[in-house]
Amino acid sequence: QDLPSDPAAIMRVLGVDYLLLGKAMRVGDRNHYEAELLDMDLAIVGESSTWWDDETSMLYMRGSLVDKVVRALQIPYLQDEYLRGTGRGTDNAEAYDRFIEGLGHLGQHNDVSNNLARLSFEQTIALDDRFAAAYARLAQTLRMQWALNPGMDESVSSPLLERIRSLLARSTSLDSGLAIGYLEKGYIETA
Repeated sequence: QDLPSDPAAIMRVLGVDYLLLGKAMRVGDRNHYEAELLDMDLAIVGESSTWWDDETSMLYMRGSLVDKVVRALQIPYLQDEYLRGTGRGTDNAEAYDRFIEGLGHLGQHNDVSNNLARLSFEQTIALDDRFAAAYARLAQTLRMQWALNPGMDESVSSPLLERIRSLLARSTSLDSGLAIGYLEKGYIETA
C-alpha cells in the first residue's frame, strides 16, 4: 500500500500512536544518524542525533534509540526486560561502548584485530562483570586465537580451551537464553 508522506496521515493509515522517523547520512568518512519519536499530535517525544566514524556504531545507535523510546513511552519494564529490550545486556554505558568496539574488531578475522577485540571484551568485563555477552565474545576471541594458530602446542592449547569453557559457562550462567554462548560452546565441543 502506498503511504502518504504526511506523518499524521501515516499514523492514521497504520493505526499507530507513535511514529519513529529517522535518517542516516554519510559525510566524508563519518556517519550521522538522526531519529525522532513523534506522538499523535506530532510532538517530539524522544530524539537522538549523533556522529560516528564507523558502521559498527549503528549497533550502538540502535540500542540508544530503543533506550530512548522505552524511556519516552515510560514502559514499565522489569530490569531484565529493559536490558533485553535495549539489546544491550548492560546498563553501564562505558562497558557497552567497549563491547561495541570489540565487535568492530572481531569482524575483521585476523590476529591483530582479534587481539584488539579480546582487550575490548576484557575491559568490558572489568567494567561490568555481569555482562553475559561480553564473556561469550571474549571466549570467541580466544577460540579464534586457537583456530588461527593450528600448530599451537598442547601445553598452550589445553589451558586456552579450558579458559574458553570457563568463560562460556559464566556467560550462560548469567544469561541462559544468550545464543552466542551456546554457539561458541558448540564450536569448542565439536572441535
